Amino acid sequence: MCNKTFAHYVLISALIAPNAIEAAPTCLKPMAKVASAQGRVDVQTYGTRQWQNIHKEYSLCPGDKLRTSKWSRATLTLSNQAVITVDQSTTMTFSAPQQNVSSWFINLLEGSTFFRSRQPQRLEVQTPFINAVHKGTEFMVTVASQ
Repeated sequence: MCNKTFAHYVLISALIAPNAIEAAPTCLKPMAKVASAQGRVDVQTYGTRQWQNIHKEYSLCPGDKLRTSKWSRATLTLSNQAVITVDQSTTMTFSAPQQNVSSWFINLLEGSTFFRSRQPQRLEVQTPFINAVHKGTEFMVTVASQ
């Protein structure tokens, strides 16, 4: 009876382990952490094509792409303590910070985000239409297909 229980434990562990390993970030210095996620929030890790659902405390790495579905939103805390609120139906990509400059780069492909920081620091936001630079204040960027 004990061997059968142990065999079940090993089987369940073997089935769960690959999913737990896949969900772990692969970078040494994450760019942001999910402070809250409501609804469906997905990430496409750099170098992959698959989207996976993420939740609070997930770490985002350089090159990751984040998207929120309709009726969903997320709040992210960057490693420099700036906060980004990501509205529904938004897709954005994180790029690595530039060397020797306190600058962060986000490519907002579509949707709406609200940026805020209490410290003077540089956050560059690129969209298909314009580029913006955030220097320690609050502002919102919205990108629509038109």
